[in-house]
Amino acid sequence: MTHRLPSNTREYLRKVNRKAVNRLIFFLFWLSIIGVPISVSRGLFTGWQPLFSIHVFDLITISFLYLFHRWLATELKIWVIFSISFLSGAFGLLVFGILGGVVSWLVFGVLLLFFFVGIRPALYAGMVMFLLYLFCAYSFIYRKQIIPGGLDVQLYSITAWLTVLLGAAKCVVLGYMVAEANVKKVARLRKSYSVQKKALQEVQAKVSQQQMEITHHQTHDTLTGLATLTLANERLGMAMSLAKRNSEKVALLYFDLDGFKAINEKYGYDAGDELLTVSAARIKNTIRESDTACRIGGDEFLVILSCVSRIEDIEMLCSRIIDKLSAPIKYEYADLQAQVNIGVSIFPDHGAEPRMLHSLAHQAMSEAKDSGSNRYCMANAG
Repeated sequence: MTHRLPSNTREYLRKVNRKAVNRLIFFLFWLSIIGVPISVSRGLFTGWQPLFSIHVFDLITISFLYLFHRWLATELKIWVIFSISFLSGAFGLLVFGILGGVVSWLVFGVLLLFFFVGIRPALYAGMVMFLLYLFCAYSFIYRKQIIPGGLDVQLYSITAWLTVLLGAAKCVVLGYMVAEANVKKVARLRKSYSVQKKALQEVQAKVSQQQMEITHHQTHDTLTGLATLTLANERLGMAMSLAKRNSEKVALLYFDLDGFKAINEKYGYDAGDELLTVSAARIKNTIRESDTACRIGGDEFLVILSCVSRIEDIEMLCSRIIDKLSAPIKYEYADLQAQVNIGVSIFPDHGAEPRMLHSLAHQAMSEAKDSGSNRYCMANAG
């Protein structure tokens, strides 16, 4: 997968390249002002060579780049610099061989492409340079090509030594400017990476939060926040497995709010929602954190009591739930009040299957209603 940098980072990197190339043009301009006359002065000893015409052309071209660099594309400036450097190096190598000190000009061109254009163009240029070097070596070694002006001109001439020095200086300055530009690029890329990493972490956190919210909505009742029947059944299964290992009991409490329908009809659905919401809060405040409260639907609720040791504890909790839920609820100008009847089934006393426990608890709730209001009833042992 290809990862694109942010547009502002890409623009900054282009700006760094543009600034580095412009500074390089500035250096090459003054180098040409000094170096071209020095190089051409060798004509006093060697006679005018085509290479000197190329150097004059280089000076004119670099001057043009220097004067109009603001209006020229960075890529164009790079290729122009490469062309004149490679052309001068190639002709110098053909005419003077390695004594012309122009190999550095060829190397400069290859490095220029490598740093600012890409590996492949630099590789092609390097191959051309290598083949040219082999050809010139063959010409001077085996064909005994004569150096214009003789060896003394190249070995003992100040201008020849200065030409070599200036050629080497080009490579040094290029290396410095590229290193400086790369330091800025790396700093910017690190900053960009840090920003992107932070943004990604924020997105991941939001996605994780949304997934949690979606999961919560799927497993919890929207109005009361209690568990849905699906989640309650999962927890019932886990509680039964744990109780079986620890030789404990699990109680299933099934109840509804008698009078809920009448409150809806008399005071409206908002009043009914208030009754359900407050009742759910009272249930959660009455049971333990390890227990599960569930809204089955309408005014029906289910409570799963895990890790129960004594029947008396179940009976005490049923009494507390009845007391809490039967207490009046203030709603605007009225007191909302419902009656509660609880049916209880116990694992493993009354059954070993969740469906059986549900059925027995519901049946016990009906029996509690038949015996009066605000009562609880234990299921009959199967």
